[in-house]
Amino acid sequence: MKTRMRLLMRVGFVLACVLPGVVAGFVGGMALGTRHRDRTIQHIHAWDARAMVWVLDKLRDGQIDDAIKNLESQVTMKVKIAGQWDLPFAKGTRDMGLDDTMESLEAVKLYFDAVGRRDVVDGPLADVPLPPGEVMVREFDGKYRGTGVAVPELTVAQWLGEGPTLRDLRGKVVLLEFWGTWCRPCVETMPFTQRLYDTYKDHGLVVLAIHSSAKSDKAFEFVQERHYTFPVGIAGGKTLRDYAVVGFPSHYLIDRKGCLVWGPAHDITSLKDHQLILEEHIQRLLADTEGR
Repeated sequence: MKTRMRLLMRVGFVLACVLPGVVAGFVGGMALGTRHRDRTIQHIHAWDARAMVWVLDKLRDGQIDDAIKNLESQVTMKVKIAGQWDLPFAKGTRDMGLDDTMESLEAVKLYFDAVGRRDVVDGPLADVPLPPGEVMVREFDGKYRGTGVAVPELTVAQWLGEGPTLRDLRGKVVLLEFWGTWCRPCVETMPFTQRLYDTYKDHGLVVLAIHSSAKSDKAFEFVQERHYTFPVGIAGGKTLRDYAVVGFPSHYLIDRKGCLVWGPAHDITSLKDHQLILEEHIQRLLADTEGR
């Protein structure tokens, strides 16, 4: 079931990257073809739309593997065609005002890197950088996960009540959650976070919920109205950058020695999987007496 969910997530990611462009291209191509009587362009975009319908039929019928292969081949073909048109893949693309193009190529490269397609990553996409956020996450992960180096101290502009420092919490397992009231997945996750806190706080778990500095004026009111009892603070200084936070919510597990155990780079296929794996890690860390 988890494998099937991963495949669905992969399909969803590629669809999110490709489908808007195909639809926009199809509509734009039809309009362009009508205006300029350019039947070649009209034919190309009509073929793209037909190929996408074939993929949707496969998904509807549950033929997920075939749909994924077809989507991947379409994306690969598009990248190769772009290369034949001498599209500038290097970082200079942004200097030419082609930000959207570069961001799309970065997303495509990240996808093929995640699924191990080195023929695409090292081939037509060799000069395309990974998304800046992904680079930041990988650097953070490489520096702190499993290296014995303590994670950076938090810079918090304001706490709701009295807030601790990470150094004060040595000997405890810390769940660090970056969130925002404007983030729907964050709001949906908070009851789960409260349950974790209620269940494990007497066993050595500390939860710190750090709200983004953006739109934070009602964060404390939100927490109090919903009776969340774990410490909540507003991010200050370089905290989000120091922790390579590129999305919300983001969870980090810190062991009793102040070192990173989990997050931010983790392969999660669904919110349910995310919560299950997170709780399993917490249980394992709390049971580990060597880190005391």
